[in-house]
Order: sequence, then C-alpha cells, then structure tokens
Amino acid sequence: MPLPVAIIGGGISGLSAAHYLRLRGIEAVVIEASRSLGGLLCTEGISGCTVEAGADSWLAAKPWARDLATELGLGSEVIGSNDAQRRVSVLRRGKLVPYPQNMQLVVPKRLSTVWNSPLFSLSTKLRMSADWLRFDKGARADRSVAAFVRSHFGQDAVDYLAEPLLSGIYGGDTEILSAAAVLPKFVERERLQGSITRGIAREPVPPGAVFESMRGGLGQLITALQPEQLIQGQVETLERDGDAWRMRVNGEWLSCSRVILACPSLQAAAILQNAAPELSASLGRVQSSSAHIVAMGFRNLEPLSGFGLLVPKAEGQNLMAATWVTNKFSGRAPAGLQLIRAFFRQPSADPVKDLRSVIRINQEPEFVREYRWPNSLPQYAVGHLELVQQIETQLSNVPGIHLTGNAYHGVGIPDCIRMAKTVVAGIAG
Repeated sequence: MPLPVAIIGGGISGLSAAHYLRLRGIEAVVIEASRSLGGLLCTEGISGCTVEAGADSWLAAKPWARDLATELGLGSEVIGSNDAQRRVSVLRRGKLVPYPQNMQLVVPKRLSTVWNSPLFSLSTKLRMSADWLRFDKGARADRSVAAFVRSHFGQDAVDYLAEPLLSGIYGGDTEILSAAAVLPKFVERERLQGSITRGIAREPVPPGAVFESMRGGLGQLITALQPEQLIQGQVETLERDGDAWRMRVNGEWLSCSRVILACPSLQAAAILQNAAPELSASLGRVQSSSAHIVAMGFRNLEPLSGFGLLVPKAEGQNLMAATWVTNKFSGRAPAGLQLIRAFFRQPSADPVKDLRSVIRINQEPEFVREYRWPNSLPQYAVGHLELVQQIETQLSNVPGIHLTGNAYHGVGIPDCIRMAKTVVAGIAG
C-alpha cells in the first residue's frame, strides 16, 4: 500500500493541500502542533458577535478562496464587503482625515483626488502630479517599498500612504519590505514607462465587492476542510528513509512518501536542519513579524462611518489601525452592538484607552478579547524574490520535500490556497 503524504501544518495552506490530495485519491495525514486547526483563520462567537481572531477576509479579485468555498459546497455562504461604506480615515497631526478616493493602493487614479485631499502637503501633491511626466523607464535593482514610493512621491507619501496601508497587510517596515515582492505591478509599470501613475486612470475598476468572507466567519472554511487523518503533535525529527521519508511525532515514527511543509518558514527551517541544512539555512532567512489584535464590542455606540481608520507610525501611537467590523460585513453583530477590531504595533496594556485616544468613545466595552500571533506575518524583505528562487533551487535537490504557505509567493488566503493546489498538482503529476 502506498505511503501517505505527510502535511506538516494545519493552517489554510496545509488543509487546502489535504483537500486537493483527497480529490486526487492520494492519502494524506495532517500533523499540527497546536490544539486547533486553522492557524490565523479562527472564528469565535462572543456576545452574539462573529469575531475573527486573525484574518477576516480575502481580496475578491483573487478567485482561489471563492473557488475552494464553492468546491466545499459553501458557495452560497460567501459574502462581499459593504463597499457603499468603504471609506477609511487616516490620522494626521492628531486629526482624522479621509483617505482619498480613487486610489490604487499608493497610486492615484485621478490627480484631482490628490489635489482635493487635505492628507497631502503641497510638495507631495506636486511630486505626485510630476510623476505623470516621468519617462526614465528601465529595470532597476530591488529596493525597499519606502525607497520606491519616496522616489516617485516623496517622504510624505511613505508616511501617510505606504506605511499605514502595508502595515495592516504585512505588519512590517516599509524601509525593509521589498518593492519588487510587495508592489510588483507598480515596479513593472516603472520599468516599462518610468511613471507609475500614467495609465492607471485607464484601468477599469473590477465590478463587485473588494473583500469577501464567509457568512459565519472564516472558521466555516476550516470546519469544512477537516482532514480525514490528523495527528496533533510536534515533529521532532525528519530523516531520509530509502526513497521515502520518516519522522518522529509524539515519540513515534511515521513513514511517508512525501512531505509538504505548510508551516511557518522558521518552523520548516528547524525541521529540515539535519535533513537539508542548506535549504534550512535559506528558510531561516525569511523574516517575520507579529500581529496583536484586540476585538471589542460596544453597545449603543454612536454610529461610526466607513470601514475604519489607519494610524501612521509617524503619529507616534501604538494603535496601528481599527476596523468597524459591523460596517464592513453584514451580520457580524446583533442590533445595537458595534464590533471593532484594533491592531497594535506592540501588545497594549489598555487597548480601549488607546482607541479612545483616536476616536471619541464614552461607553465601556461589553467585551474585550485579545489575540496574539507571534512571528505570524512573513516579511518580504528586499531581495525576497531572489531568496525564494534560491530556496526553490535548493528544494529541487531534496526529492520528496515540498513547501507551501504565506512565506513565499503571497500572504493572502487566496495565494495560500493557490500555492497548495500547485504543490498537489506537482505531486500528482
């Protein structure tokens, strides 16, 4: 009887891999060290609210999460964000300023948007307008997101556009993050045209909602992806076993035909330390940061407008961002209860006080729930694409070992599902 494929890691990447193996009739066993499956996809019910402990949605433009939900019979449970309310405020000099409309991440689709916004200084408005006339095209060496944005729009755009926006996705430092890995579309536009604004105005806006989620929370996906075989324990040793592999888990040996490492890159590096030391060393170079999320429920709060707010690091606050969950997705809280998720640079001693320093809230919260995710957000640092290429070259010399997860080719839920599907196609082929 063929040996099973062992999948180390029971987050969305590992569970998706197990699902696609099952569809192809390949036996798989999932090994997860923690007490529960799902990793950053974890939904709780608190005071009638649907509370996400980690990720709360995916980008609708990327189809793989929606496709997976449909395969699982949950297509009717996919919901879109309430984009009629999709407005965000940015804290500047202690005051909340509307984030300008018609922006594609850090790039304006209309220059009138820039000139009408109080978020930017006059010099920044001039720099953003001047980018339209840049023609110094050509390939450039990878550089940080901050250096890339600064070269086109100035420091003000780094502080009040790039940093607050990308901190919510990567939890990282724009002076470290790779422009080529994080903003590939704009880097390519610079290579072909010089300007990163020219032509953006001609790009059509995709129809439908920007974000999607599950009606009952992302935990619905995890419940539907429960693996047929699960071992809860830590992989202690991994070693070659003839043409196959074997590993010791909870003091017992398990033989497997292939191993899919769907765990964080640092954990993968530790597992491969003896079996593939060069690959292990490269995996250990993938940087990561931590996420600190606090969910709060307030009753009879004055209505909050938009999806939430961003707090740039330049404002000197521990609070990084806040989402008005009740506005972003319908059905997340009972009537009269406002659900808020706050994101912090460091664990907060008093998250309610930190939130009140930015917006006026007089009521005491009905509940406060804190979630800490250490080293959960990979940092695509300058040189990340070259590092991943090196990892994949080394991986080709270790037959039977496969890598998937958010540390390599995309941090979002759809990217993780896409990569897991690709790995399984390679195994089956």
